[in-house]
Amino acid sequence: MDLAVKTPLPEALQKAGSLENFLREAQAWVDLGLHPHIVTCYYVRRVGDVPCMFTEYIEGGSLKDWIEDGRLYAGDEREALKRILDVAIQFAWGLGHVHQRGFVHQNAGPGSALMTSDGRLKLAGFGLLGGKGYPTAQAAPEQELGQAVSPRTDLWGWGVSVLEMFTGEVHWGAGSTAAAVLENYLHEAPPEGIPPMPGALAELLRQCFQNDPDQRPASMDEVAERLMRLYEQETGTPYPRPKPQALELRADSLNNKAVSLLDLGLEEEAVRCWQEALQADPAHLEANFNYGYYRWQRAEVLGSEFLKQLQRLEATHGSDPEYWRLLAWVYLEQGYVEEVEEILEKRGLEDEALRRAHRDPNRPVGREVRRFEGHTDRVTSVAFSPDGRYVLSGSDDATVRLWTLKTGKQRRRFKSTAREISAVAFSPTGHYIASAEGKDKTVRLWRMFPDYSLVYVIEAHHWLVSSVTFSPDGNYLLSGGADNTARLWRLKTGEGVRSFVGHKD
Repeated sequence: MDLAVKTPLPEALQKAGSLENFLREAQAWVDLGLHPHIVTCYYVRRVGDVPCMFTEYIEGGSLKDWIEDGRLYAGDEREALKRILDVAIQFAWGLGHVHQRGFVHQNAGPGSALMTSDGRLKLAGFGLLGGKGYPTAQAAPEQELGQAVSPRTDLWGWGVSVLEMFTGEVHWGAGSTAAAVLENYLHEAPPEGIPPMPGALAELLRQCFQNDPDQRPASMDEVAERLMRLYEQETGTPYPRPKPQALELRADSLNNKAVSLLDLGLEEEAVRCWQEALQADPAHLEANFNYGYYRWQRAEVLGSEFLKQLQRLEATHGSDPEYWRLLAWVYLEQGYVEEVEEILEKRGLEDEALRRAHRDPNRPVGREVRRFEGHTDRVTSVAFSPDGRYVLSGSDDATVRLWTLKTGKQRRRFKSTAREISAVAFSPTGHYIASAEGKDKTVRLWRMFPDYSLVYVIEAHHWLVSSVTFSPDGNYLLSGGADNTARLWRLKTGEGVRSFVGHKD
């Protein structure tokens, strides 16, 4: 997909508030969601320290370009009038969607309306959403006076844009003169090569150019409905485009918004958007992938659970190559090499980035090999035996547990009288186990074989014991505690050797 990238100019970033304004524009644009007559802002990404908006690429230029180079008026007068009315209706629909989302465009002119090569209009130029407008050739009187704006402000800008389509150029300096410009136009012959304005449209523009916003039409939807009837009256054919239904795209919009909010550092809002997207469409592919991937990376779900979640979507999306591409990336990151190879070959995916990553011998993998289950509270610490045959774990359930690595089965459970285990360690020879026992302020030494017995308990610190380790020669224990000290103990006897003082916490 070809995208356009919008970034702030380097010199603009030096001005106070410019970055904040750009980010506000980005968030507002993403908030608009997906709509056939809005240029889609797919997501926002920081490249280095510079935020970039990645938007839909529109190849046909702006409506301003179409007016100036004559594309708007191609064909005979009837064809040109149909095209002008079509563009005006699409423009109204786009602005109506902006208003439904709680924004005022404030700069609705031909320069902010982009055109596809087949004549579809898509609204852009959202730099003023939620901010203050400024006088332009389309500005309403309330904008020029610095007064409050409303959706009816955009009715004025829309009307001036329609007027410009019939005059072929802007020969006025301020949008507030639009009513006078309209009357002058109506008393003169239309410009050569441009169809005359229908009388009903002139009457609609007069209403748009009322100085009192309350006297203008109630909404852009009302304007669009009147124009559709006018289109049929003037051309003898029904208006061909169906009214767009933005709600059909709700899950897509929410997913795109979530991805952008995440990159802007607004994680809680991003999560809410993903959850809403999945409520709207539980099988939505990208929302399932993005939210699942986010939770997996944060260790909120296991890799195996995330993989099962994606595999369940095959029934719905198995015919979509994008499904297999996303699944292959997760397989790759979890270390399932053969599965990636199968997808690449069987599905014929043309994804060079995926193939390159698959061939990289240094690629990171995060595949779950085994799960050790049995603790009834938070696991706080883990350790490998020196020979790699065993795994040791400590938990707030006041137990230390020894597991056989190969099978994942529990071999031994060391029950302590402590209220929590904060750390565990193996001795270098593997003959002893030490546990730091948080609130009990103690360190316990256990003998592994043959009887897994308790050797002794050290009253180690004045407050919580948070960590413990063995010296490389196996002659000493070292503990750390909430009394801001580290303390050295002789392994054979458990007697204190030295305190290390200096930490502030």
